[in-house]
Amino acid sequence: MDNSSDQSRSFSILQWRDDVSSTIRARSSPDRLSGRSKHHPSNRRPSRYLAEVSANPQKHQPSRSRTQARKRKRNMEEEEDYSLAAAPKFEKRGRGRPPKNEKQYAPQTIPIRAAGPSSTTSQSSRARSKSQSQSQSRKGSRSRKGKGKEFHDIISIASITMAHLQFCDPPVVKRTLNEIKHIYRADLEDKAKVGKAADLYWKLEDIPHAVIPSSLKASYEAAVEDTPDKSRRGPRNIDYHDHLPYPPHRLATLKQIVDSVLKKTAWNHKRGAHERQWGATINLLLEEFTLWPREVEMKALNVENCTVDIEGLRTKLNSGQILSYKTESVAARTDDGSDEPNQSVSKMVDWTLAIDLDDEDEDIIDRAFNKMNSGECSLNQSSSYIRKSALFTDFELKKPYAGGDPGVQLALWESGALLKRRWHNWDTSIPMPGVFVDGHVWHWCLFVALGKGLVMLGPFLMGTTETIVGVWQIIYRLNVIVGWGTTTYNQWFQDNVMTWARRRVAIAEGRKPEDIKGGLASGLKMQA
Repeated sequence: MDNSSDQSRSFSILQWRDDVSSTIRARSSPDRLSGRSKHHPSNRRPSRYLAEVSANPQKHQPSRSRTQARKRKRNMEEEEDYSLAAAPKFEKRGRGRPPKNEKQYAPQTIPIRAAGPSSTTSQSSRARSKSQSQSQSRKGSRSRKGKGKEFHDIISIASITMAHLQFCDPPVVKRTLNEIKHIYRADLEDKAKVGKAADLYWKLEDIPHAVIPSSLKASYEAAVEDTPDKSRRGPRNIDYHDHLPYPPHRLATLKQIVDSVLKKTAWNHKRGAHERQWGATINLLLEEFTLWPREVEMKALNVENCTVDIEGLRTKLNSGQILSYKTESVAARTDDGSDEPNQSVSKMVDWTLAIDLDDEDEDIIDRAFNKMNSGECSLNQSSSYIRKSALFTDFELKKPYAGGDPGVQLALWESGALLKRRWHNWDTSIPMPGVFVDGHVWHWCLFVALGKGLVMLGPFLMGTTETIVGVWQIIYRLNVIVGWGTTTYNQWFQDNVMTWARRRVAIAEGRKPEDIKGGLASGLKMQA
């Protein structure tokens, strides 16, 4: 019994070994290694059909090509009877519940009518004439070519985009720095404007990675140690820098402001706070810069109630119509006053930074305004309480998920500033910075007067109020903007606006230019 079982087991093992060996040999055969099997076409014998074709090729040629077969089929379709073609064909039913009246889908015969007018004929003629008049009205309507978006079609204010503004007066388009360098390289005046914009662009773009003063490292590390299990994440070692353009005596206060901004913006986001609450939080940063020592003092102004209310500075369409809105929609209002309830789309901004003029400059401006029309008595695009302010950077705020493009509001506001400078023949070569805040995220952009309108560079990320490093990045770039405003912009303001004001005073009072304090003589030569 045991011997038989051992023999059967040994036989099965030997059989298994033979099977494995045969499989290995088959896999290592020449045909297998060359990628050919026994079923490869090169190993198969020719069939009887192939042999017959090779023996008599004329017999097995196709009688017609595919093109001839298609032509014969088309001819047969044309020869069929069209007597029932006039009857309505069965229409394929769409998805959903079938209609109650199934008779409308049944084939019908068209009866022969006698000659003469009928009600059906008159209805069809009226429908045909109506369609022709509609097509003629469409042909006679204003072409969209060169007009952009049609503003006479009522649209929502929030739906206005930069695509609409590029067909307005002045037009506003978005470009990159390399694009404007290439497009406006031929004109020397525009080339100089691009150069001034590029200087400010690189100051805002190329900031150091480390933006936190090294003297605050110990206080940040102590704040992390005080949290349970060190749950709060502090700045990294690479985020600290020894040489930053901050006043040393304001660093401790600046850190407190950063902590307060982080806490309040987080609360605003969590509670869905109003836009004004976000503005009050952001004002903490803006007011801090007014306390830093500078050659020229500056101030932060809330301008959310100020609009472009001067008629000649409002954005218009290419046709000359003022871009206006009624309730929550936008339309083109004509100048004849037929749509008085409509108000012009003079989008407002929320905050702005301005030069704090001294008493001497304000006195000269008041004397210049005394001899001018009310529409001209402003240094900017608004005739409200900021009309005597030298604005150099504007801020537009949006709470999270508010909708609308904040860049559009900045563009409309800066368009008014461009028209104001052109009105008085002031120099337009200096760029106009803008900042828009969408919840936690800050962006900066530049508006440059090139060609017939404005070119918008941006938006570019400025920082975020969600992290410590993000807030310090905002502070660094704000310091760059304020430094540019108190130096470069202030020099432009003195050379253009104050020279213009002194000239108006000299003409109105009949005095000699050298009697007006501030060097009017050089200004008159420049204006001449």
